[in-house]
Amino acid sequence: MKMIRKQLYLEPRQEQKLKRVASRRGCTEAEVVRKAIDQLPEPDAPLEDLVVERLAAAGMLVPPSDDADIPSEEAAQMEREIAEWDRQHGPLGLSEAVWQDREGR
Repeated sequence: MKMIRKQLYLEPRQEQKLKRVASRRGCTEAEVVRKAIDQLPEPDAPLEDLVVERLAAAGMLVPPSDDADIPSEEAAQMEREIAEWDRQHGPLGLSEAVWQDREGR
């Protein structure tokens, strides 16, 4: 992979933190900076997409597939129902879904 050299200015506390993180991870300071940049959200991504992506990654939107509380067939049926709803009505925003749940729809 081709790399581009960059120079940047850090405050002393940032430099010390960068050194500690790199030392603990056993990697270079440059690798820490690259990984930190990779963790930043895409600047053009809608905020709702970012929130949903983070909630899903944390397992807070849908139970993980290995969740013993929900049988896999039941989980698959729920996913089919959600996909059908999206096809018919379009995806709900998170706040709209909460209101509709509270109203019993």
